[in-house]
Amino acid sequence: MAATAVEKPVILFVHGAFHAPCHYTPLIKGIQRAGYTVLAPALPSSGPDASIVGKALADDVARITEVAAPYLDAGRELVVMAHSFGGKPGTEFTGAQAVPERKRRGLTGGVRAIVYLAAFAPPGSPEQSKHHQGERAFFDLDRDSGTFVLRPNAAQIFYGVDMPDSQTRQILYSLLGRQSAASLGAPHTFSAAELQVPRTYVVCTRDEAVVPQAQRDMAEGCSARIVEIDAGHSPWFVDGHVEKLVEVVEAAAGLK
Repeated sequence: MAATAVEKPVILFVHGAFHAPCHYTPLIKGIQRAGYTVLAPALPSSGPDASIVGKALADDVARITEVAAPYLDAGRELVVMAHSFGGKPGTEFTGAQAVPERKRRGLTGGVRAIVYLAAFAPPGSPEQSKHHQGERAFFDLDRDSGTFVLRPNAAQIFYGVDMPDSQTRQILYSLLGRQSAASLGAPHTFSAAELQVPRTYVVCTRDEAVVPQAQRDMAEGCSARIVEIDAGHSPWFVDGHVEKLVEVVEAAAGLK
């Protein structure tokens, strides 16, 4: 009798602040080419219009849960991959939907692993929290709207290392939105260290948005497997980095 093919988990990608899923197209397509279904919900706290005002962490987690629900209800397993700010809602979702937690509630499926990509891995206590923004400020608070607004230098900080073409960098920058201030300041329920799933942290060693040492500190703080790549904040614009990130996803899925 032929062996039954192992069902691949669904990859749930959680984007970073100010961004939208369209910014990650090379990475999403790379994961899809490896045979995975990829979910990439647009977070309510990020966007170009007033709909983001007041949106908090709970709204982002609710959107992620809504998109993942049909797969969870079908008993499917997921690997969460979160970039930058996405690590915060990604951790909250994982904490509530980890395979062991769902099993405890009599449910099948759930998150089997999480991959942090230059991401915020929430610490276990305020004392463990370390400054994780870049050395140069790249956004300001618009108090009237309660949103954060990017400065022009964000184009270089986000994309300068990984996207050498300045015209493309400006196009990418033009597609960025604002970020709800309520989302960045929201307290978290779960720390990365207490998640009931294996954790991998991809440190981008030339990142100017989240300094590499802060990435290493967060990775070590949650006992994550650390993978380092010679990249800036947006490594999916380099083909070789996409290949490496797909390998990391497959390892996290237990298929590599």
